[in-house]
Amino acid sequence: MKNIFYFICILSLTVFVCCNKKFDEPPVSGDPDIKPTLSVQELKSKHTIGNIDALTSDDVISGVVVADDKSGNFYKQIIIQDSTGGIAIRMDGSNLYTDYPTGRKIFIKLKGLYLGDYNKSIQLGAGIDNSNPSSLNVTPIAPLLFNKYIIKGSLDNKITPVVVTPDDLNDSYQNTLVQLNNYQFAVADTSKTYADKTQASSAVSYSLKTCSNKSITLRTSSYASFAGINVPNGNGSITGIYTTFGSSKQLYIRDTSDVQFTNKRCDAITATLTNISDIRAMFKGTSIAIPEDLKIKGIVISDRAKSNINNKNLVLQQGNNLAGITLRFIDTHTYNLGDELEVNVSGLSLEEYNGLLEITNVPAENVIKTGTGTISPRVTGIADLLNNFETWESTLITLQNVSITGGTNGTWQGITNITDATGVIKNNTDVTALFAAVNYPTGGVTSFMAITTQLNGEKELMLRDTSEVIENNTNINDPDLFISEYIEGSSNNKYLELYNGGTGNADLSKYTLKLYKNGSGSSSSQAKLSTLGGPSVLAPGGLLVLKYTSAKLTLPAGVTAYNTSVCDFNGDDAISLEKNGIVIDIFGEIGKDPGTSWTVGGDSKACVDKTLRRKKSITKGSSDWIAVSNEWDIINTKDDVSDLGKR
Repeated sequence: MKNIFYFICILSLTVFVCCNKKFDEPPVSGDPDIKPTLSVQELKSKHTIGNIDALTSDDVISGVVVADDKSGNFYKQIIIQDSTGGIAIRMDGSNLYTDYPTGRKIFIKLKGLYLGDYNKSIQLGAGIDNSNPSSLNVTPIAPLLFNKYIIKGSLDNKITPVVVTPDDLNDSYQNTLVQLNNYQFAVADTSKTYADKTQASSAVSYSLKTCSNKSITLRTSSYASFAGINVPNGNGSITGIYTTFGSSKQLYIRDTSDVQFTNKRCDAITATLTNISDIRAMFKGTSIAIPEDLKIKGIVISDRAKSNINNKNLVLQQGNNLAGITLRFIDTHTYNLGDELEVNVSGLSLEEYNGLLEITNVPAENVIKTGTGTISPRVTGIADLLNNFETWESTLITLQNVSITGGTNGTWQGITNITDATGVIKNNTDVTALFAAVNYPTGGVTSFMAITTQLNGEKELMLRDTSEVIENNTNINDPDLFISEYIEGSSNNKYLELYNGGTGNADLSKYTLKLYKNGSGSSSSQAKLSTLGGPSVLAPGGLLVLKYTSAKLTLPAGVTAYNTSVCDFNGDDAISLEKNGIVIDIFGEIGKDPGTSWTVGGDSKACVDKTLRRKKSITKGSSDWIAVSNEWDIINTKDDVSDLGKR
C-alpha cells in the first residue's frame, strides 16, 4: 500500500512538471509564439556611436542568422538580419553554430542588454567593457544567459544577398549579407592564401577590385579554417557580411564557397579601343571617372631606367604626331621605353596634378604589353610648342639649334633654360636622374629631344637622357641625304633611291629609314642604312638604291639595289628618313591613311603603279609632307626604273 502511494506521488509530480514547460520554448520545428516589437534598424537607431546604450524596455527583435562561427572567421559572435538591417550579437561561447546555425531564426529579448560599437560597427552585448575607457564596448552574453535572452526559432531560412557596388554601401547595409560582382584579387595576391595560417598576424586584408578600379577590402581571420587555402585567380562574384572599421569598408566571408571567382580575369583586351586624344578631350577642368569599357594603346616614351621620372609614372603616346598622356600607377610599374601597351582605363580617374593631365591609380592588372615600337619626335620650335602645349602635352618633341643655360653648377640638375630663335622653355631634371650631375653642352646644340610636361602650371620639358642632346652636328637646314626616287610598280616591284645632296661624306650609321603601313603611327619596318650590305659612307652626290626583297625588274647597267623590308610599301604607306633620330625627309604623312595613294602634285593616284622622281632643283629633304608632296615629277609608265642610279 505504501508503494502504491509513492508511485502515485511520483506520477503526479511528473505530470505537473510536464505541464509547466517554459511558455517560450519553441516547438521542434517552427517559430515560438513571440512577436517582435522592434526591427533591427529601429534598434540600431537607438545607438549613438561611441556610447554604450542600456536597453530597459521589454522589446524583442528577431532575425535570421546569416553568419555563424563554424569556419572560425567569426569569433564569439553571430550575425542576424531581418528585412530592415543586420546586427552582430556578441556571445561568449564556442561552436555557436551547433545551436545557432546560419539559416536559423532567433528572437532576442532586449531588456537588460546593451548596445555598443566596435569602431562604428554596432554590436549587441550583455554588459559594459570599459577596459579601454577611450573606446567603450559591450561584453559578450555569457553562456548561462543564452537561453534567457535568445529564443531559438525555425531552421533553414534563406536570406538572399543584396547585389551592391561599393558606392552603394552605407550604414544601412552594416552587418548584412551582400553580393558584389565582377571582382578579382590583384595579380600580386593571386599566389597568396586567404590569411596567415601560422597566425603570426591575427588577420589579413586584401583589396579586391573590378576592372574599373572599384575596390573593397576583404578581411579574413588567420584562425579561420580556410586561412591556408590559396585565393582564386579568376573574376566573379563574392558574397559576405559587410562591416565597417572606422571609415574603411570591409567584407567578411563565411567560407570559401562565398567566393565564386570562376570567370576569366578582366584585362585590357576586353575593352573597346579609343584614341588618347578622345580621353584627353573628356577633361573639362575637374576630375572625372572615365566611362566604362574603354582602353587606350600606345608606346611608352618615358624611360624609367634613367630615373628622371617617378617610378609610378609613365608617359604613353599613341603614335607619331598623335596624342599622349601620363599614367600614374598604384604601385611601381615595370614597363620600359619602347614597350607597346594596352591599358584598360574604364572607371579610372582623369585629373590634373600640378597642371599635368594624368590617368591616376592604374592597377597593374589593367595593363598588358602587346609588343614594342618607337615614336619619332615632332620637330618644332619653342614658340609653336608653347602655342600648342596642351594638345602636345605628354608627347615626344625635338627642338633644333638651341642653347642651354642654368642648371646647377653647369650640370643638368634642376631647371635649365632651352632657347631657340623663337623663345625659351624650361627643362626640369630631378636630382635622382642618373645624368643629373653630368655637365650640359655649353656650345650650340643641333638637336634636343624631350617629353613635354607640366609642373605647378609651368610648361616644361623632361629630358630622357643626354644621348638625345646632339651638339656640333650637321644642321638640319643644310643639304643632306634625301629620297630622290620612289617607284611603286607592279606586284612586288618597289624601289627607293637616296641621294647625298650635302657637301661632305654621309656616315650611313647615323641614318635610319622607317616604314609606316596603313596609317599606323608606329613603324612596321626600319633599317639603318649602314647594315644593308652596301657602303658605310655615301660621298657627296652619291646615290643608294634600295629594293623590296622580291622585286625583279632589270636595273640600268652598273646599278646595285640593296634589299630591305622598308621597301614593302604600297601607295598609301608613309616612309621617313631619320638622322640621329631626327626626321630629315618624309614621303607621306605618318599616322594617316590617304586611301589608296598619297596625293602628289595634285595627282590623287600618283603612288599607284608609277615612278616619282624628285625635281632636280631639290637639294635637301624636309619633314613637311605638304611641301614635299609638290617636289616630284610623275612618270606614268609602270615599272620605269630607267633613271635609277643617276641624278
